[in-house]
Amino acid sequence: MSLSNDHFASLRQHAISSALAIAQANLAAIEQFASLNIDAARTLVRDSLSGALSLAQAQGPDEIFSVGQSFVIPRLEHAIDWSHSLHEISSRTRNELSRHGETYVRELAQSVIGLFDPERRYQSVAKLAETGASAESDHESDTSSLTSRSRRKAA
Repeated sequence: MSLSNDHFASLRQHAISSALAIAQANLAAIEQFASLNIDAARTLVRDSLSGALSLAQAQGPDEIFSVGQSFVIPRLEHAIDWSHSLHEISSRTRNELSRHGETYVRELAQSVIGLFDPERRYQSVAKLAETGASAESDHESDTSSLTSRSRRKAA
């Protein structure tokens, strides 16, 4: 077993690059959440003001009821759309973070195997690649079933 600075430098580099990738994925999700919420707030304020104005101009109970009904239904639809968008952003972020984590673990395992047993490295790397590929396909099938379920609920 030969321990060299190159192995430790490789491990450190993998950890740093994985941490950066995870931070970038989280920041992208935060930006998307903020944008979604700002758009929702802007729409809510605009529609609330126009609804209040319409209610103030209503001339009887029937007209007040009609204006109120025309105000509530679009807000509910907007809330449903917002929740679907929120779910899509969180699912996409979760998948990306999972992919980064799997990649980091795979690279870490390869480095550790190479560190302790360079001769068995190639066999283990092939086995890890198979495991990673099957895990990725399982993860993709889980994601597609989540997406199809959310679409069925929306319909």
